[in-house]
Amino acid sequence: MASDFRGNSKYPRGLRNNNPGNISNIKSGWLGQVGSDGRFAIFDSMPWGIRAFLSNYYSSIEKHNTRTLTSYLHRYAPNFENDTTKYINTVASYAGIDANGPIPTDQATVSRIMRAQFNVELGKQYADMITDEDIAEGFSLLDSRLKTFFNSISIFYHTNPVATYGIAATAALTATLIVIGGIKIIRNIRKK
Repeated sequence: MASDFRGNSKYPRGLRNNNPGNISNIKSGWLGQVGSDGRFAIFDSMPWGIRAFLSNYYSSIEKHNTRTLTSYLHRYAPNFENDTTKYINTVASYAGIDANGPIPTDQATVSRIMRAQFNVELGKQYADMITDEDIAEGFSLLDSRLKTFFNSISIFYHTNPVATYGIAATAALTATLIVIGGIKIIRNIRKK
């Protein structure tokens, strides 16, 4: 059963809003959003808040060209609101990744990044209240076409190096993935 922390004043704002990533309210609303507290979206249940976090994460990579954890977190947690350097170091350390390496898109690593961000946003004791089931359901609510696109690119580049197939074949396959993925992303953005 999906967690729902709404109405419990003893919890921090992100948990009370079922929005552990403190995702801002947007004019068009997020899927699963039932209101806002003025600045941040309030979701029907925790998996919907996780889905919004994931949508924001994957869209940031494509739409804003965030190619490293560092560039992603500079957008997500800007210096005027956070100690961004500390935020980046905390998340990279917890997730076990290089903050300046390629930003991960696989579910296991993104889950660790997400958990680390929830620790920063809520405090570890409250972030630990979010269940693995809520996270798994959040991933399942995310448009699978968008995840498939990013996973396809990641798998392609890790299993089919340029040296094996040559630059022309790699460029053609990449262009195909981008066109197919672009169409899927546009459809996903319209659903937000």
